[in-house]
Amino acid sequence: MKQFRCYLFLFVFLFFSLPLVAQFDSKKYNKESFLVGTLNEYFGYQRSFTGGDNYQRVDLMNRCSLQYALFIESLFKAYNPDIKLVDNGAPMGLIIYSSGLSQKIDEYYNYTFSRNIKYDYLNHDVYIGTVKGEVFETEKQKLSFLLGAYLFYHTNKGMTESVIQFFKRENLLKEDRDYRNVYMMNVPNGGAKALLVAQLLKDMDCEEVEYIYRDTTIPRGHAVIFKPSKKVKRMIDEAERLETYIKTLRTYDVKFASDGTKLTNAD
Repeated sequence: MKQFRCYLFLFVFLFFSLPLVAQFDSKKYNKESFLVGTLNEYFGYQRSFTGGDNYQRVDLMNRCSLQYALFIESLFKAYNPDIKLVDNGAPMGLIIYSSGLSQKIDEYYNYTFSRNIKYDYLNHDVYIGTVKGEVFETEKQKLSFLLGAYLFYHTNKGMTESVIQFFKRENLLKEDRDYRNVYMMNVPNGGAKALLVAQLLKDMDCEEVEYIYRDTTIPRGHAVIFKPSKKVKRMIDEAERLETYIKTLRTYDVKFASDGTKLTNAD
């Protein structure tokens, strides 16, 4: 009986520990640089400094991306207890707020007043942030940013092959290049982020890095095609492990209050 209990304890320990293997590796990667890589820049990274929905907002996501939102929330909860997840009911209605975390993110961006948006619906000035490439000084920071960008913006093999063929028909690719076994990130409307991705991939010794821009589509297309170096391939493997882990997160028991704020288990 004693031996059986030992085996039972070992089974339970391993069963509940397995998901931890695929969680974020904070020794190899920087969480803040990773987060900046993931941020939604479809309409530019928007910020207001006087209030409204863009004030203290970390990110917004499609409501189909609840597992990703839960992952980001859990990743920063320990050091940012003010973080909260809100579902406002809109298609792009999953919003993460945190005063402390948004202030840290602002260190990564240069902001300019938005001539297109100008004011939100509460009449607050809206500024558009452009990520500052120079803040990623170390290899760890660069790989962390790329880890986040790859996790959120990569295309699968089938999609990559289809897009490559489409680009060839539009004469957007080099005629003498072999595009087999390449990787791609697609950042719609996010030109500044895509350009930074391309630059950091070159910094990390990737080969044949190409930035493709298409201004004839809505949204405007910004794609980065590359062949990974060994260090970037290890980063891609880590991103795939993270993606597998995130897909295991339960969402059926996640509840939101009447004001849209996610309830905790205690609530």
